[in-house]
Amino acid sequence: VASIAGTLRIAPSSTSARPWRNSATTGTPVVALLRHGRALVLDGAIRNAPAILATWFLGEATGDAVGDVIFGIEGPSGHLPVSFPFASGQQPWSYDHRATGRPATDADPVEGGRARWRDAPDRALYSFGHGLTYSRLTLEDVALPKTMAWDGELAIEGNVRNGGDRDAVALVQLYIHDRVASRTRPVQQLKRFVRVDVGAGDRRKFTMNLARVDLAFVAQDGTVRAEPGDFDVRIALNGPSGGTRLSFNLAPRIPKS
Repeated sequence: VASIAGTLRIAPSSTSARPWRNSATTGTPVVALLRHGRALVLDGAIRNAPAILATWFLGEATGDAVGDVIFGIEGPSGHLPVSFPFASGQQPWSYDHRATGRPATDADPVEGGRARWRDAPDRALYSFGHGLTYSRLTLEDVALPKTMAWDGELAIEGNVRNGGDRDAVALVQLYIHDRVASRTRPVQQLKRFVRVDVGAGDRRKFTMNLARVDLAFVAQDGTVRAEPGDFDVRIALNGPSGGTRLSFNLAPRIPKS
């Protein structure tokens, strides 16, 4: 186990990272423990570590808590509250940024004329919401209605399957994207999340509800309102990438007669 702390730079200091890099050259499996209060840029041997555990500043019980996770007494279930970028030049990075007029994709090589960095992927190394556990968790049978009534709610249901031999805690995350609005909208926004305890080899059901207020935003005139139209939904276990993609339509208000 090698512990790495930071300085004013977003990358770990060379002094704190040197013992880790020396350990990585021995061929012995190592776990990198990050002691930090912000996102970090991880590179070289640190980025390629067999395991990385973000411990933040846990206080006096840090040793016991981290030890329980490393030795398998407890399974990790935390998820990042911020994104870890590939490079300092990507900051400030946010998962819910606005799209450009010509957004790049993860295709390599990137199509010419797209808005992108030349020397780094157009994404974070570890995104907001990223987190792993010791078991194999998957989503199954995720479904939602195609239409949300103006004054109604939308129920999103599905199952989490644990394909491993250890009990685990899944964090089911729900992100939305408003396809067309009077103001530019983020590429995605976290609107719901729910923790689901799933036993080894078991499957558990989850349900999340959305209402019109969850789709609202501050309009150009300063009022908060939702606008009818199509919305994309992503249900994921490990941040806003991957997962199950669905869509629905917010129906317009029906005038009272």
